[in-house]
Amino acid sequence: METEAFRRKFGICKSSSEELDLKHSAKLDKTKFSGESQCDDHDCQTSVLTFKQANSSSQKIFEGHSLEAEKALSATPVHPEALQALFITYVASCFVERAWRFGLPAVLSPLCRNLQPVAVIGFIGQFVIFAGGPIVGAFMDSVPRGIAFNFFSIAQMISMLISAAMVLYALCRGTACTSIASGFLLQPWFIILVLAGAIERLTGLATGVAAERDWVVLLAGSDRSIALANANAVLRRVDLVCEIIGPFLFGILLSRYKPVVCILIACAAAVGSIPIVLFLVWQTFKLSKGALDRPAHVNAELTSFLKNLTGIETLKQGWIQYLAQPVLPASIAYVLLYFNTVLAPSGLMTSFLTHRGLNPSVIGLYRGMCAFMGFLATFFAAILITKVGVLKAGALALTLQAALLSLAVLVYLTASTGNQVSLLIFLVLVVLSRLGHWAYDLIDAQIFQTAVPTSKANLVGTTEMSLASLAELLMLGVAILAS
Repeated sequence: METEAFRRKFGICKSSSEELDLKHSAKLDKTKFSGESQCDDHDCQTSVLTFKQANSSSQKIFEGHSLEAEKALSATPVHPEALQALFITYVASCFVERAWRFGLPAVLSPLCRNLQPVAVIGFIGQFVIFAGGPIVGAFMDSVPRGIAFNFFSIAQMISMLISAAMVLYALCRGTACTSIASGFLLQPWFIILVLAGAIERLTGLATGVAAERDWVVLLAGSDRSIALANANAVLRRVDLVCEIIGPFLFGILLSRYKPVVCILIACAAAVGSIPIVLFLVWQTFKLSKGALDRPAHVNAELTSFLKNLTGIETLKQGWIQYLAQPVLPASIAYVLLYFNTVLAPSGLMTSFLTHRGLNPSVIGLYRGMCAFMGFLATFFAAILITKVGVLKAGALALTLQAALLSLAVLVYLTASTGNQVSLLIFLVLVVLSRLGHWAYDLIDAQIFQTAVPTSKANLVGTTEMSLASLAELLMLGVAILAS
């Protein structure tokens, strides 16, 4: 009965009793009756085949909708409101820092007759990051995230104030530092300035790693690759915009007011930013709904950290954890990029271009274009990750940078001395290579974020930056010896 009901419903085939009833009631012609009412095997097979094709089409449509839904989910952060709060927190944290790192050398330069004092401050700062980075990372992984971020933000502000006080002291007394041989390293104000500057760099590294390698992963979602790539791109844009606007505003102040006034304004901005950062950190935690909370065993980890702080066990553990990570090859590739620091828009490159007789406006344009390429790379990297995946995107970014730098070196080596056109072509190729450099910077961050456990994110992240600082130290040493 169920079979007959099914056949009646779908019109596939009729029973013999129905055929007889129709035959006697309608008195139809036998041939006509058989042509209209009966259905042979071929008709049944055709109907079943049509049904299967319809079912297959429905399944394909369902799979298409599933892929679209999966892609939409991958692009949606786990905690979008908290992620927006993190972006604003990062703005408040980065802006004063970037402005001060430009302002300190700019204010200190009139006191010095050469670049050696500024070079010493930078060298010591990089060395402290290399030596103390793993210890800072271990501490951050051992305490609640909010407490660690607030602690290092306040410590960074205090170190800025101490540095400013030492520069003000030197300005008011008219102290001049000429060279290393003159013994300015033995002057107390300069020793305090160097130490405070190193602490400022180390604390800035701590807050940066916390935001870029730890918090963003928990708020965007480590399993939501598109959302994580977009979040990384936004953080990098914030960093680059602060890198441009902060020095620009400090430069305007320095062109209109005396250095003492500019330093006082910077100090007021640093002090005023702390309540804003503390409030934004609290707001981020509130919106995260517990995603940023540490597990209950952090107290035991903090006790273990404090016991090992006096020795080198913490430093050793940081390197062990870093070398044991499955993403070590990608991280090493990232560290190798820091050997290109001499081509970055830094003081070394500026000095080189000045000695080659390049117009200062062209040098300023070169620095601005390098920053713009970094900003553009945030969109470029996000598109690459979406189209080809993280690993292939990293390979393409590295290939692009290597190809452009190879052409730049070829142009530089084949150019005649004093050829300004070849020098400009060289700079254009270096600027374009920054697109691959910054793109891989973002890609390495995402590879790191998705592979390193969040419980060790700060420790491994600061150790990676320590190794990058070592690469910068080596290249700075080569540049000093070659000059």
